[in-house]
Amino acid sequence: MPLLDEARRAALADVAARFGTPCFVYDESAVHARVARVRDAFDDRFEISYAVKSNPNRAILRSLRGIVDRLDLSSGGELLLAEETGWDASTWSFVGPAKRRAELALAVELGCGHLVVESERELRELDEVAGEAGVVASVLLRINPSKMPKGFGVSMARRPTIFGIDEEVIDEVVRVALDLEHVALRGFHVYAGTQCLDPNAIAENIRNIASIFGRLIDEHDLAVEHLVFGSGFGIRYHAGAEELDPADIAPGCIAELDALRARPGAASATMALEMGRYLVGEAGWFLTRVLSTKQTRGAELLALDGGMNHYLGASGNLGGVLKRNYPIDAVTGDPAREGTYDLCGPLCTNIDALGKQVNMRALRPGDLVAIGCAGAYGLTSSPVHFISHAPPREILLPSVGEADAAVDITADAPSATPPDWSRFSD
Repeated sequence: MPLLDEARRAALADVAARFGTPCFVYDESAVHARVARVRDAFDDRFEISYAVKSNPNRAILRSLRGIVDRLDLSSGGELLLAEETGWDASTWSFVGPAKRRAELALAVELGCGHLVVESERELRELDEVAGEAGVVASVLLRINPSKMPKGFGVSMARRPTIFGIDEEVIDEVVRVALDLEHVALRGFHVYAGTQCLDPNAIAENIRNIASIFGRLIDEHDLAVEHLVFGSGFGIRYHAGAEELDPADIAPGCIAELDALRARPGAASATMALEMGRYLVGEAGWFLTRVLSTKQTRGAELLALDGGMNHYLGASGNLGGVLKRNYPIDAVTGDPAREGTYDLCGPLCTNIDALGKQVNMRALRPGDLVAIGCAGAYGLTSSPVHFISHAPPREILLPSVGEADAAVDITADAPSATPPDWSRFSD
């Protein structure tokens, strides 16, 4: 990812002056631009379903109404967030391998557009829940493919996994779904890999998913209404990574998508790309202030007011095998001099390290540092209550050129104002 330009430095400095640090800053215009890039690349062949787990702040969800088409929800709490932010329930897909019966009941009660079923056991339980409510629930069967191209940061295919129904047994579960009274099989869902920056691998994955969907439609003589392609589009967390361009992906899979659409059983179906990280990740920065500096045994350390309790991923403790720096740059500091720093958070543990040997402007106490890729899996993926520091604020920036219009959206965070969990308690 490019380092900060002067316009972004000025905008982030203004945000820090107005709202304080530490804080997350989300560039709304950058999110909307990412959506437009995906639509243009595929010539609107896909709808876009936003994975709420990537950033569930209510202000983000309201901002995306009318920008993306659908929501991908992974818990009863996210169902309630979608309801609170005015999303039409017909646009929701409810996924997850460990849905409680009460969550299934809530989804049915709210009229969730599609319930994504991840096992035969869950399918039968949903049939019971829908029967008790006197309705027929619309179902997508989630498939765990038997093959997956290389290049995905996390791959869930080919191996035992809690996610989805193995491709080897999906036909049997299709037959079960077609026999049940209170569920209606409306389509299929595949999400089997994440964080891929190889356009050829993503195109191959889309081709494979289209092949699976097409075979099932043909062999079971189905007419489906919705098909979800888990995208796995990645972002540039580390130095040397090249930006993923959707325009490089589309030519490698458009023919297969059009062939799928040409099947009578898929002619009326919507096809959706499920994505979260790619849309919001690079649009966010974690803004933190230098509290003190320290020379120790040949290293220069910066003690920051924000740490892994706020942004766990940047510390390398969110599933990373090798700890590598996220994009980091100085917001303020001396542009005429450079320093090389280790960045340490405020926690009483040596794993609270947000950067190692980072070269940037010379800094002193009071200066600001920004850490990128913070728009997705930032605050809500972090142990914010560890050692009882105050939580960071969240700020929505309309665009870099409109820093004076930035608004504090901290109160819209699920952690600040939790959804009414009692509505789906057992």
